[in-house]
Amino acid sequence: MEYLEKCTSFEGETDYDICSIFILEKASDIERLNLDLQTGKFIPGYTAFATDGGNELYAFDKNGNIWLIPMIALSIVDATFVAHSWDEFILHIINTAQQGDAPEPASPAR
Repeated sequence: MEYLEKCTSFEGETDYDICSIFILEKASDIERLNLDLQTGKFIPGYTAFATDGGNELYAFDKNGNIWLIPMIALSIVDATFVAHSWDEFILHIINTAQQGDAPEPASPAR
């Protein structure tokens, strides 16, 4: 996964002028996060790797696409597609911070 390859560059909370706040889990903590959230039960096929600092989490699907999923319902039904790749995800974060809400890329089939 691109995230695991690049996580040493992005690991931890970010609050830069060009980024909105999001909290990336350490690679070593991803399994524990997913066990604690019971993602295998509520959103099977998705792996959570970060939160938005609030009530939503970022998760990869089995194809590497990135989704923003509300933690309250923890259901893919209410998820918002974010990016097709890690690099696109970073651009989304930057664009969202700079332009308010960035236009969403075309969503893949779930």
